[in-house]
Amino acid sequence: MEFSQSVLNIIKSRKSVRNYGESPLGEAEKIKINNFLNLKQQCPFGTELRLQFIDASDIYSGQLQRLGTYGFISGAKYFIAGAFKKSKDLNEGSNYIDYGYCFERTILFLTDMGLGTCWLGGTFNKGEFSKKIFAGTEEVVPAVSPVGYPAKKSTTIEKLLRLFAGSDKRKPWYQIFFNGNFARPLEEKEAANYRDILEMVRIAPSASNKQPWRIVFQKGKNTFYFFIQKSRYYPTAYKNLQKIDLGIAMCHFELTCIELGIKGCWVENKPEILNLSDFCEYIISWKEDN
Repeated sequence: MEFSQSVLNIIKSRKSVRNYGESPLGEAEKIKINNFLNLKQQCPFGTELRLQFIDASDIYSGQLQRLGTYGFISGAKYFIAGAFKKSKDLNEGSNYIDYGYCFERTILFLTDMGLGTCWLGGTFNKGEFSKKIFAGTEEVVPAVSPVGYPAKKSTTIEKLLRLFAGSDKRKPWYQIFFNGNFARPLEEKEAANYRDILEMVRIAPSASNKQPWRIVFQKGKNTFYFFIQKSRYYPTAYKNLQKIDLGIAMCHFELTCIELGIKGCWVENKPEILNLSDFCEYIISWKEDN
């Protein structure tokens, strides 16, 4: 494992940081980050994607503003961005899921280093970030994150944004986890060895804190079926953010399984389960090894 402490502790301690202090990253820290990003990204759907560290500490404030986080981030001089090639087939959505999975793994790695981060999916200048990582016209830059040491005090804007986003609130178990089918919510005691795993999924970050994942557990098959509950009124421009969110949830699920010694793998086998609605879409399953 690439973490120096329990992944459960890292997930619990990580929060969005929107205001960064003056302390620069040291060369050893930059090397450690780059070494991690240069590792081959292992994605559930096999997407080939790349992640890159951006050091903007030596550019003047005007250029930094043009890099563009639209006032949502202050004081940041370092960023993580990534890209994958556009897909011409119907499986492009899986690329966004893989991106969320791999990017969240990076976010947790940075958290383990004691650094602050903040997922940015719609509030950044995609054109400027694309230039910074030399993304081609055939590539997509779905999300980025600032990285650095948090400022000692939160700004009023940061507090308001956190309140507005509902960052400290999460849906209860009965709304997102189910036992056998969608008619029966999964109780924590019924999850048994998977209780902590699902709790790490429950507290995962998501765009606008919508938590679009829905998971059905079939105990007899030791299988978890992952769905996306699409928001009916979500802006079309942000439709893929919910697939990134599912990738984040999958990352938390798998990393916690690994830490707790529960072996399994991702498989695609659509269950005979009625969806919650026309807006609920089956994506993938996780099956425990026998």
